[in-house]
Amino acid sequence: MQTIVSTVPQPESGRVALSFSSTLPRQVVHRHAIHEVFVTDAAELPDGTVRCVGQLPRTHSYFSDQSAEKPSYDIVLLTEVFRQAQFVMCHNYLGVPLDEKFIFVDGDVAIEPSALEVGEEPARAQIDIRIVERFHRKEVLNGITVAMEMTVDGIPAASKRMSARWMSTSSWNKLREKGRAQLDFSGIRQQPTSCWIEPATVGRTSRRNVVVGGISVVDEGISGALIVNQRHPSLFDHPLDHVPAMLMFEAFRQIGLAVSPMFTFRPGASFVVKRYACDFVRFCELEFPTCFRVESGSVVHDASGDVICIPIEIVQLGEVVAKAEVEIGYEGVYQKAPMMALSS
Repeated sequence: MQTIVSTVPQPESGRVALSFSSTLPRQVVHRHAIHEVFVTDAAELPDGTVRCVGQLPRTHSYFSDQSAEKPSYDIVLLTEVFRQAQFVMCHNYLGVPLDEKFIFVDGDVAIEPSALEVGEEPARAQIDIRIVERFHRKEVLNGITVAMEMTVDGIPAASKRMSARWMSTSSWNKLREKGRAQLDFSGIRQQPTSCWIEPATVGRTSRRNVVVGGISVVDEGISGALIVNQRHPSLFDHPLDHVPAMLMFEAFRQIGLAVSPMFTFRPGASFVVKRYACDFVRFCELEFPTCFRVESGSVVHDASGDVICIPIEIVQLGEVVAKAEVEIGYEGVYQKAPMMALSS
């Protein structure tokens, strides 16, 4: 379990006047739709930290879609805000050209749910970004690992550590062509698009925002399918040649919420994803079915009994394409429960 503690300079030691009046250009944060942009301003502090600010939406069709009685800003929304802030750093402060292609290697995001309740006005987020490692190819910077901390309305609310690489469009095309040349596209079975589970099972109200389905209990644990809807206006805001990391983050969130009741017993419990640590192993292709698996023997509870840690693997063509450890929090003392199916 990770506690969010801010260690970056606060306004007294690094005062910067930043605006919440309008968003940054959508191209800088790799979005096509203006309403998908949440970062409004940025500046570099004297110590090299890049500070971004933004406004969190209260009524977004995807990020605000929650079945909880008391809505809050969830981990996927904050992951997206972190993602946009990292692009701002790369393009505006490291000089990375806007047409460069990015690969996200990993991401570890933790939130403090008590700081994220949706109020009567849109919340103001402040994100501080520090580079902790730089990567070079032929002495040219082509990647970074960053540590990011977010406050929401002045309260420490989330942190993220993430590694990314970038390359020219021509290099990207060569990389993708080489990888796809090793795959057999004959007799392709398309990704499922309609085997959803009930939205409330994964904390959503709209079926369109459900990205997992077909969940079943097997001898070694739990398995199911990813639903890849390329018409989703947020997860596929613009055309992509692979399943994006943001859909993977949402899948890890939904899988964690869906399977948590199988490992605990507390009627009426309210589950929340407090952290996920994700590794993106290889490209996940759009043309092939993708599934997930959870080994029941690998699920553990922390010492307090208030957090469940669920390792999840996403698999395509028999190979792991992404994996994560997802921490689910809930109130009360837990009791281990027998395995049960979500649906027949």
